[in-house]
Parts: sequence; C-alpha cells; structure tokens
Amino acid sequence: MRKSTRLNDMMIFLSDKSFFNLKDIMQEYGISKSTAIRDIQS
Repeated sequence: MRKSTRLNDMMIFLSDKSFFNLKDIMQEYGISKSTAIRDIQS
C-alpha cells in the first residue's frame, strides 16, 4: 500500500476512535512500530 493511501485510510480508521495505540495501527496496516510513528508524525 502506498504511503499516501495508507495515511488517508489511517485518518478514516482513527476518526472513529477517541484514543488509539501504536499496536492498533501496526496490526491494522501490517506496519512496523517505526513506520507507524513516522506516519503519525506526517
């Protein structure tokens, strides 16, 4: 999955949540902790 597509999808995924943790994102998108952190920071 392209980063831009993943970021857009991640925004939709997180919009329904009042909180989240990295493990949720890592499992949902099959990405590493480092990638999850980079994506959140972008």
